[in-house]
Amino acid sequence: RRFPGGMAEVFGMMSYVRPAPEGEMVGYDVDSVAASGLPTFSFRRQHGAWPLELEADVDTRRFAKNSIAPRRHIVREARDLEPRLETKGFELRSTRVPTEADVETTYYEEARRLVRDATGARVVLPYDHVRRHATHPTAEAGPAAFLVHTDSADRSWQWRVDHLLDNDLWDARGPAAVDQSFARRYLSAGKRWCVVNCWRHVSDHPVLRSTPLALLDDASLDWDADVMLYPITMQGTVAFNYVLKHSPRHRWYFFSDMTRDDVLLFQAYASPSQPGPRAVFHTAFDLQLPGDHPPLPPRKSIEVRCIACDFD
Repeated sequence: RRFPGGMAEVFGMMSYVRPAPEGEMVGYDVDSVAASGLPTFSFRRQHGAWPLELEADVDTRRFAKNSIAPRRHIVREARDLEPRLETKGFELRSTRVPTEADVETTYYEEARRLVRDATGARVVLPYDHVRRHATHPTAEAGPAAFLVHTDSADRSWQWRVDHLLDNDLWDARGPAAVDQSFARRYLSAGKRWCVVNCWRHVSDHPVLRSTPLALLDDASLDWDADVMLYPITMQGTVAFNYVLKHSPRHRWYFFSDMTRDDVLLFQAYASPSQPGPRAVFHTAFDLQLPGDHPPLPPRKSIEVRCIACDFD
């Protein structure tokens, strides 16, 4: 497959994170940044409300400044891998739902169908969504996320399900859109489940050429050497993602020329018994093409996070 400009591969700048100097730590305090770059309107839905005061080793005063370390990487065509959720942790599916369809009715139902078909789960719960606009973020649409990251980590609510339920803390600290009875029935006591992100471009241009999403091949990742815990604090609460130190071993992929009928599914969290990577590292990136090219239309996208559970 050839990319724009006749290239067999493209290049992109990936925003890695350098380890913090002694006495500091990596992390991000949303409250201290005027334009945080995070879709704060969905923070509670996505991350719950874990109190910062319960994390003694997370000190926002020690968060390192200027920790981003951009690196130029080759990005290859993902279709050549023929990836699936259960192997690489990501895959491409098709939809006929119009991009202007209502999110929490029509598109949530379509995301439910896509994830059910891809995973074999009998129960799928869409519980969070984010709109993004790469050049004109608003109160309802966050900016593109130019950071190599996962959507959760081993101190996120996904790993705390039993603790929250056993201590009657679910309503106060769990994700706002996931009911306690649902969590107890489908997510607790070592059950198999996962979170799948359904990502789709909804730009005016029918083909996505600007700021696509890159995905890391988990087989090129050393979880012990490359991965760092990344606390994100906001209004007295803390959530956790993973970020990466750079490694030349990393292999990056993207689905070129995605249309509005394409939906990218990738695994944001996997319980220990769920096949595939525990979480897929991903990032927005700008295509670096040789020569002169007309301005690319800005990327607009929507992502819906779904819990998949109750497997055969």
